[in-house]
Amino acid sequence: MRRPAGTQLLQEADGPMSAPTVGVEEELHVSSASSGRLVSRGTDVLGQVRPDPRDGAVVAELTLSQVETVTTVGTGVEDVVTKAAALRRAAGAAAAGLGLDLLASGTPVLGDADEQVLAPDERYQALRTRVGDLVREQLIAGMHVHVGVPDGDDARVAVVDGLRPWLPALLAMTANSPYFLGRDTGFASYRQVHWQRWPVAGPPPVTRDAAGWRAAVTSLVDAGVADDPSYVYWDVRLASRFPTVEVRIADVVPTVEDAALAVALIRALAAGVLTARSDGRRPVADPPEPTQHALRAATWRAARYGLQDRLVDPRTGTLTAAPLVVRAMLEHALPGLERNGDLELAREGMRRLARDGNGAQRQRAAYARAGWSGVLDVVRVRPDAPAPQLLPPPAPAHELVGDGNGWVRCACGQQHWGRHGAAGLLAVRPGPAGPEVLMQLRSPWTHQGGTWGLPGGARDSHESVSQAARREAHEETGVDPAALTDVGELVVDHGPWSYTYVLATAPAETRAGVANPESDAVEWLPVDRVAGLELHPALREVWPRLRERVRGLVTLTP
Repeated sequence: MRRPAGTQLLQEADGPMSAPTVGVEEELHVSSASSGRLVSRGTDVLGQVRPDPRDGAVVAELTLSQVETVTTVGTGVEDVVTKAAALRRAAGAAAAGLGLDLLASGTPVLGDADEQVLAPDERYQALRTRVGDLVREQLIAGMHVHVGVPDGDDARVAVVDGLRPWLPALLAMTANSPYFLGRDTGFASYRQVHWQRWPVAGPPPVTRDAAGWRAAVTSLVDAGVADDPSYVYWDVRLASRFPTVEVRIADVVPTVEDAALAVALIRALAAGVLTARSDGRRPVADPPEPTQHALRAATWRAARYGLQDRLVDPRTGTLTAAPLVVRAMLEHALPGLERNGDLELAREGMRRLARDGNGAQRQRAAYARAGWSGVLDVVRVRPDAPAPQLLPPPAPAHELVGDGNGWVRCACGQQHWGRHGAAGLLAVRPGPAGPEVLMQLRSPWTHQGGTWGLPGGARDSHESVSQAARREAHEETGVDPAALTDVGELVVDHGPWSYTYVLATAPAETRAGVANPESDAVEWLPVDRVAGLELHPALREVWPRLRERVRGLVTLTP
């Protein structure tokens, strides 16, 4: 919450900026490496850490069971994420030398709130006096993204107003706090629930301009719940010490690669607002401005379910599958992503999110697999972590292409095609009567020819399942991979071999057709017609599960 003297998070660049600068703060829990329990030894870590000042600083937080990394000004997403990664490594190495771990989770996984100690700082002691016992359980860790807006407070307020509708979607994709001190809370972001108890937290009101912002902030100071404007911690706000807009909605995420997508989207949304403002217009695709109570309710729902249920779509005000709302945010941010040069980085981040899920999903999957040790492994800051890889590796050497072709003898007694497994694409687009799926009538000469299936095939060793499914679909149907947004996966696991169905949505105008001899026909068919077709046996077996996933994910209209 507090910066050391002389730490400048963002500054105005000389001359016009082609894209906004960015900065990142990450709050990290300090835990015992042997037990995983929260310990108040942040001061010990700070005494040992030696970050490169070009990357930023590691500072104290509200409780001694946390430390916070603060980057210096980043010229772009890759720059600032590289700085954040270096600070994580430096802090993690200092902790490891003391027999401690740092955990990147929105709430502490294990521990006891009564054992934690408040930092001896006048500002924090004043908070304890004001809010009483709320401080005792203020064991939450967020990621705060600063976007440089040097054009004055009116411009900063415009950015705040433009970001407001997308706050729940940003929370859903970064939710990373399902566990709190040894129990499953039922929430994806329990941190957000804790934070909402404060009268200075939550979504900001629409204020239109600097005068309106000052009036709104002053009303909280006059009500006696904040000493000055710097104590107003809305989910997105005008930073009090820097010419930035500070977005505070996100949980701290497990890896800096996770952080990159959020930073890119926030930066792009801000850039879109600033570009429109410089042109004297409002963005054409602006969603309606939600009321304060509606936005608070939408944020609560995002905290409760994350990506695993429906969110309020800010464009329509209706409940829509969470992955589609996140995709809508990406589409809304496209002009800014293109202007900033972050489009491919964001698309790769979306593919990673669809494949791996958010932090809450990964924590719960790890608990089911390995208990608390698995959860701690997901959120542990690793001093030896490699440099962040925000884009896929370069194209593989020629000899690796096609190395997945071949049969695998399975424990089930059958042979399966794909030395490294196989993947298929379940593409869904809006149609006149509802969702339509891309289906392929297999040519008679192929395995199980004459049946309807999904485009797909063997995965090469260098490919992810998404890359394999998209490549096969393009080869067989001509569908444009860039038109697809991954929204989920379903894996049929045979142990030595697996087949992954990659679910992806596509715009209504997405076209496809017969592109090679493996297909006799390629059609977009209403989802309810699929069960009546002569399906490939493997697809027929799994189709009821896929159909429910489609219905749960998509409520599409042309």
